[in-house]
Amino acid sequence: MIPSDWTVVRLGDIADVRTGPFGSALHASDYVPNGTPIITVEHLGQFRLHGEDAPKVGDVDRARLSKFGLSEGDIVFSRVGSLGRFGLVTEAETGWLFSGRLLRVRLKKGSARFVYHQLCTAGFIQQIESVAVGQTMPSLNTVIVNNLKVFLPPTLEEQEAIAEALSDADSLVESLDALIAKKRDMKQAAMQQLLTGRTRLSGFSDEWERTPIGAYAQISKGKGLSREAVAESGHYPCLLYGELFTTYGRVARHVVSHTNVNDGVLSERGDVLMPGSTTTSGADLATATALLLDGVRLGGDINVIRPNLKRVDSRFLAYLINAGLRAEVSKRAQGITIHHLYGKEIAEIEVRVPSLDEQRVIADVCEDLDSEIDALVSQREKADLVKQGMMQELLSGRVRLV
Repeated sequence: MIPSDWTVVRLGDIADVRTGPFGSALHASDYVPNGTPIITVEHLGQFRLHGEDAPKVGDVDRARLSKFGLSEGDIVFSRVGSLGRFGLVTEAETGWLFSGRLLRVRLKKGSARFVYHQLCTAGFIQQIESVAVGQTMPSLNTVIVNNLKVFLPPTLEEQEAIAEALSDADSLVESLDALIAKKRDMKQAAMQQLLTGRTRLSGFSDEWERTPIGAYAQISKGKGLSREAVAESGHYPCLLYGELFTTYGRVARHVVSHTNVNDGVLSERGDVLMPGSTTTSGADLATATALLLDGVRLGGDINVIRPNLKRVDSRFLAYLINAGLRAEVSKRAQGITIHHLYGKEIAEIEVRVPSLDEQRVIADVCEDLDSEIDALVSQREKADLVKQGMMQELLSGRVRLV
């Protein structure tokens, strides 16, 4: 339900809708290193258009394709395949071109920012999906898009007030995304320095020891847990292969699955876990998690590194594997379609380690960096929830701003 003074209109009644150029109008041979970007679906970011990696054309082709140019306030969205992705053109993207995989909506009346936010709602995306044509590759055309319905408050002032509030919410989430990315880059740089000994912490000057992992650790493998054995709740915590990737580079203080069956390999506090195989890249096998609790049943295809804790801090080892051993692990992985990593290969990997005290301090620093990022991620999730709530209230008219 919407307020009685809001109107329901066809998109085609308030906007000009155009499809991008057909493939025959543009070929890869027309692209140049520097020129006008031609954006497609993958350039529709969550908050803005990204044309850095977009193909570009020279001045002649730009003039030839000028009717497919973008202006500030245009809305572009996916026409085929990944339906439900949208972008709002700002002054910075004025003059760019859009490809045949996109549709351009240019409003003739109303607030472009308001309509853009409404198009991004789950309700509008469901409307698109319900009328798209094609089974293997759903697609839209101008006739379909012209007939899509949008709701408009009675005044441009109210539309702009709603758009401004939602844009402010977007800006907060976007700024947190940028801060998280910056903190992650800083963490990666700090880890590279600390975990290789290029930067030493105050009070430590001893030489680092180079030794194979197998010299101070026993390496074994988890045991398969049947799907029937794993439940949402049960008596025994367990860690499954796929869950290793959800704690990439982190210290596992808890697990997310449980089992009622007394099977699997039982962990000890301080075990370092790595996947035994992957279909992506051998480097992805360098995904280590230090388990900081006892009695977890470990599923199959998990390599278990059990270090001598009097010589090695397991957190330090896990961070070292994640931050500095991807190339070495990839080199030792076996297989082409499926990449395998066996205990023997892990045991042979040489690493440089400082004294146990220095390892612990370095691990503490890495954990502090992770905790700072976690706090920002939590703040970002809350900001996004607030934004979603605002969208539901403002775009339905349950809350009025003017």
